[in-house]
Amino acid sequence: MCKTIIDYLELEKMTGAEGNQLFLKDENGWLTREEFLEKVMQTAGWLYNEGCFNEPVGVAAAHTAETLWLYLGVLVSGNYYIPLQPDMKQERFEKIRAKTGMRVLLTGAESVPQEWETGADICFVTWEKIAEIETDSAMEKEFADCRKKLPEHAPMYVIFTSGSTGEPKGIVKTHRSMISFLEAYIREFDFAESDRLASQTPFYFDASAKDIYLALKLKCQLHILDERMFVAPLRLAQYLKEEQITAIQWVPSALCMLSRFRVFDQVSLTQLRKVLFVGEVMPVNQLKIWMEALPDTEFVNLYGASELAGICMSYPVRSLPETEECLPIGYPLPGCEVFLVRDGRVVKDPGEIGEIYVRSDTIASGYLDDPERSAEVFVEQPCAELPRAFYYRSGDLARYDEQGALVFVSRGDYQIKHMGHRIELGEIESVLMKMPQIGSCCCLYEKQKIILFYEGTPERKEVSRYLKDSLASYMLPNKILQIEQMPRNANGKADRSALKELLK
Repeated sequence: MCKTIIDYLELEKMTGAEGNQLFLKDENGWLTREEFLEKVMQTAGWLYNEGCFNEPVGVAAAHTAETLWLYLGVLVSGNYYIPLQPDMKQERFEKIRAKTGMRVLLTGAESVPQEWETGADICFVTWEKIAEIETDSAMEKEFADCRKKLPEHAPMYVIFTSGSTGEPKGIVKTHRSMISFLEAYIREFDFAESDRLASQTPFYFDASAKDIYLALKLKCQLHILDERMFVAPLRLAQYLKEEQITAIQWVPSALCMLSRFRVFDQVSLTQLRKVLFVGEVMPVNQLKIWMEALPDTEFVNLYGASELAGICMSYPVRSLPETEECLPIGYPLPGCEVFLVRDGRVVKDPGEIGEIYVRSDTIASGYLDDPERSAEVFVEQPCAELPRAFYYRSGDLARYDEQGALVFVSRGDYQIKHMGHRIELGEIESVLMKMPQIGSCCCLYEKQKIILFYEGTPERKEVSRYLKDSLASYMLPNKILQIEQMPRNANGKADRSALKELLK
């Protein structure tokens, strides 16, 4: 196996005749492979000249082509990058800077809030300055020699998520884990150089790595979608058609933007070969609209976590479930092993709920500068039945169906005890998502009350009647609130903190 992702991607083959082919498109237009590579090398050259090696480099991660050549330049030079949300608050930025010790931040000319620079012992570098660098074959050989000096499990990037305490939690991704993931992912889903990908996920969110590195490895076209398209579903669909996009890997809420506004009645998207979705539960009623409009398209439900390089499970949807509360998350990818564990034993019987544990080369190396938290989540032996190895403890609860596929039940920390009963809030949500015209929903447990928020056209009385017909009495929400639009966090999931604010 190659030591770094750069060597695995064989970036140097982006020159010559192949280098003139269109590779990357954003709101500013097209870049050929060779034009992209030139900017990557300039970025690497600036870092090399500054003496940066195997250290964290911040990147203000706007959803543009510029962010991608900054990422790759960091990696080419033997460093690792820290994606930073461009509108991040000063307090969070300072915490991440202190935790990583980064001394350089790469940015577009207008990507960084001015307050980030106040009092920060850090060098802010704009692309305008980097673009002055000239590189040659001798310098590029120096880059390669630097990468050979990296340790075996060198970090590739560190992604920060919000920890339960409110402190930023840095997950250390390695070159080895990303290479292992790409090998399995490409083999499992038969992606090809002829595919055209459309990136929806913000580049400061971990799920975007699937689009970025899949396109780089396959040398296929990657379209970086302007986020404004997602408030104009018809315009978005027309773009997918005009550019002949063949594969999309989006969060369900983005897919539902198209199905809920019935764009398939106006735009044919039959060129789509693959529609993959990840990050939250895909509403079956919305997926039905997609599948009826695109009967020859492959639809796949994916399951993963930020603590993995990509995903670890998938479920090809060939027909919609009639009785399941939600789609199965399916079966492990090649090279991944998934176990359900409960009360110190491995769960194997259909219907019994257990916590998901993963064993794979795609697992992150741990949490940055947090050995205590790392020891809780990255464990050596979940139970006596399993051999000693490196496992990821997901915190997600699931069960097997009669066909042996895993079905997600709930987050372990969304399991509550209410009126003497253990309840999975996710079960309430999955039942309601089967109701027609429900766009999304989310349950909270506040002050000993189950509170249900939903987005959709049914009146609250209709929702209440539907749930009474489908749930045990002790599971019924104490309060049902209809909202115009579900608040979303950076990864597209329901923002529970924002919902709590609505209760004040």
